[in-house]
Amino acid sequence: NISGAAVNASMQALKGNGGRVLLFTANPCLIGYGSSKVRDEKVLDKAETLTQAFIPQHNQFQDLAEEYSEVRIAVDLFVIG
Repeated sequence: NISGAAVNASMQALKGNGGRVLLFTANPCLIGYGSSKVRDEKVLDKAETLTQAFIPQHNQFQDLAEEYSEVRIAVDLFVIG
């Protein structure tokens, strides 16, 4: 799945005019730009470590969101997985 690279490349295409990007994917990005490792299901079973599942693994998408905001590009990600 190259969804991270596709979102990153969309800025180059829309940078001059702004616009909207819609991305529908059935798998999370596991390789390349914006990739995240699969969370351990054992962590999700324990109530005291449940909050660990909601902590971002990296800030690449946060940085990308700030750049997109500056050039007036909206991104909608629909990840089902």
